Amino acid sequence: MKNTLIPVALVLLALSACRETPQETAEDVAEARAEGAQEVREAEADRADARRDAADASVNPDTGPVMGTYDPRDDKADADYDVAVAKAKSTLDVEQEKCEAMTGDARDACKDTAEAVYDKAVADAELRRSQAVREAVPAEGPPPADTDG
Repeated sequence: MKNTLIPVALVLLALSACRETPQETAEDVAEARAEGAQEVREAEADRADARRDAADASVNPDTGPVMGTYDPRDDKADADYDVAVAKAKSTLDVEQEKCEAMTGDARDACKDTAEAVYDKAVADAELRRSQAVREAVPAEGPPPADTDG
């Protein structure tokens, strides 16, 4: 009888090590949320700086690293992208911590779903950034006609 309980106890011990307690999961989720919120705040501060720079440059268009070639809308588009990615990463980290409360196939599916949502958010952010940069480039063609006289 004693010999059969030892393997069962070892299996139960091994299985319990694969799954976090609800308290551990809650602590990890809270930590991931706090870290993610900090990353998002930093990205939003950078975005505010980029918008300020864009506003300053619109008043004086000859500012930037190479006079006359700098378009602050590129920086703004990059900053918007960085905020979106920071938010997506924060969500991914939180969701993956929640997945740790699960085991086996359920945990794998949970993590796969979280990663798919993250990948979609990043792809959407990349698309928005590309569109913003494309819109910032002036269209080729003749200047508008002078209708004043």
